[in-house]
Amino acid sequence: MRSRAKWTVMVYMAGDNNLESAAMTDLKEMARVGSTSAVNIVVQLDRERDNITKRIRVLKKGHTSPTLILPETDTGEPAVLADFLQWSVANYPADRYMLVLWNHGGGWWEDERSGRKKRLSFFKHAHPAIGKRGICYDDTSNGDCLDNAELKKTLADFSALISGKLDILGMDACLMQMAEVACQLKDSVSFIVGSELEEPENGWPYHTILSYLVKNPNVAPDIFSKEIVSRYVQSYSGGKETVTQSAFNADNIIQVKAAIDNLAIYLTANLDADAYRNGIAYAWRKSVKFFDDNYVDLKSFANVLKTKCPKSTDLNVRVNALLNSLKVGKGKGAIIAAGYQGSSMKRTGGMSIYFPADHINSAYKYLDFNSAEGNWLEFLKKFLS
Repeated sequence: MRSRAKWTVMVYMAGDNNLESAAMTDLKEMARVGSTSAVNIVVQLDRERDNITKRIRVLKKGHTSPTLILPETDTGEPAVLADFLQWSVANYPADRYMLVLWNHGGGWWEDERSGRKKRLSFFKHAHPAIGKRGICYDDTSNGDCLDNAELKKTLADFSALISGKLDILGMDACLMQMAEVACQLKDSVSFIVGSELEEPENGWPYHTILSYLVKNPNVAPDIFSKEIVSRYVQSYSGGKETVTQSAFNADNIIQVKAAIDNLAIYLTANLDADAYRNGIAYAWRKSVKFFDDNYVDLKSFANVLKTKCPKSTDLNVRVNALLNSLKVGKGKGAIIAAGYQGSSMKRTGGMSIYFPADHINSAYKYLDFNSAEGNWLEFLKKFLS
């Protein structure tokens, strides 16, 4: 076991799918920086082209020390992720830990299944071959993937292992910065970094992100999270890609949830009035939306809502409470950094929420977000009825 480092960055690369080439590109970016005595960069890589899994400590110029060869693994099996996390702590202990989940993504979404309670998935992306939806899915394991209950438990177990929260959870995947996702993970993670929007295939600029960390190994998790947001957006500056990136303080997601619930209660109570129903519909149409219009950016929705619904002090108080909880860098707000590239994203605030156009996915009710006082779900049911 090595002496204790300042940071250990653990990258769980689920490349046993159509993202294999992107995985190799990102691994090369990591090797441009490499581990140091203060910062460990460790990777578990499962590729499509072979029947093995590699665990490596990335060193500069592409060297690894050591390379541990495992049999073929299923990246969608929670025990595989848990074992990687345990191995990382045992062999590369540190004062701070960051986990990057590297794969496709799709927010909280899970495809509906009839007849039984579903296992939910945090992440979703249509796979060109099998149409599978999930995070860290594995083509050679029948498209298995991690669902949200499995991920929640795995991170809770990791939190118990290190006697504290995971410092940063990075989502190098699409559509992850949602109120629902943050609520699911808030008890075991301090900061969450990811995108409201679909990510380009290039994903995170690992060479610039890790270069900052190696040069500043004493950096606090919140400052590093902000730096990831900044460097991600900057990496696409001047290009044609439209991107978003934000960082959440998961401890403060409770304020956002409370503000959403209070607003939902008021909206539900007033839905019988056409002026409110029409105002809400207009706000939905004018909001910045993602994932085939199933997710809306909370900030853009709230800003339009208060201008199109009937004038009401009560409504204004509730909308402003929500906006204040989302305000970047605002006291105990949940969003500590947010950025974008592309004019279509200029009204975004860094966090989205589920608001479909018509049908409500029956899996939605099983999320922690709706387990107690699921006022947003009740609003959706009445509004869409």
